[in-house]
Amino acid sequence: MKKLFAIILTLSLCVVMGFPCMASTITAEELEELKTYEIFTGDSEGNLRLEDDINRAEAVKMICTLLCLKPDPTSKCSFPDVAPGHWAEGWIELGKIAGIVSGDDEGNFRPYDSVTNEEYIKMLVTSLGYQPLAEQRGGFPAGYIAVANSNGLTKDMQFMVNVSAKRGDVALMTYRALDIPLMAQTGFGSQVEYQIMNGENGTDKRTLRLELHPDYVYSEKENKSEFDGIDFLESIYSYEDVEVTGLSQKDGTYTFKDEKKAESPVYTVDSSTYVYINKRTVPLVALKDGMYAKLLCAPEDDGTVRVLGIEIFEFNPNK
Repeated sequence: MKKLFAIILTLSLCVVMGFPCMASTITAEELEELKTYEIFTGDSEGNLRLEDDINRAEAVKMICTLLCLKPDPTSKCSFPDVAPGHWAEGWIELGKIAGIVSGDDEGNFRPYDSVTNEEYIKMLVTSLGYQPLAEQRGGFPAGYIAVANSNGLTKDMQFMVNVSAKRGDVALMTYRALDIPLMAQTGFGSQVEYQIMNGENGTDKRTLRLELHPDYVYSEKENKSEFDGIDFLESIYSYEDVEVTGLSQKDGTYTFKDEKKAESPVYTVDSSTYVYINKRTVPLVALKDGMYAKLLCAPEDDGTVRVLGIEIFEFNPNK
């Protein structure tokens, strides 16, 4: 089970020097389903523009439609930078009320800005009800990326981080979200609990597809997934404060220890590890011997520790 949870974060930091990233692409049949549900539609001429960026207003409308939400035509948007009469005014306000989107540090929504891969992944994970789990695993962005990958949203897909999401990639992730069992809160007050609504252990079968198409019948194969029966709230991940020592690199994988710890494990880092300073992503090569860092870790079966996220500090944060 631990190995299953460790195989996450395949959202690689692709090297844009030489070879292009290979990724899964959405099929014509899958696109047709999204069009049937009116989740993914073309422009005024019917063009889907799969290679184009998607802006934040367009993304919110897709998510709200996925959730069967319809805006009140008389509603006004509370974001100061969304002009009255904007075509997505009602959708944006609905997304805010539903907890799918929020403003930036200045309270603006920026409807014409392109949505990034991480931002759209957060919207989808939140829509599926997995926000508590994503926050438990490190919050935005690493926790949401981890949950998305462990649920199959980003299977065989590779993205650059902090760049605009492409319409084709957004469509594929949205299609995959249709059949992922929802997470729902089943305990409240002092007994807060969450369950995966996969139709087992006394739960109802709940997916976004069933919300859109209540008469849909899953086949026995479709009802089963590799995640059925797994407690998603099991504490697999941990945070560790380390001083990076003995850093070495081989075939694109970095290893290091914390020699000040008596029994330090070997930490492994590769291109799928999310590295950042002050919440801004940086290249993996920014990691150097002698740096202090907070690690989001997952143990491997061979006794090493896979590093899923690194927050780098210039000075020891604990002093």
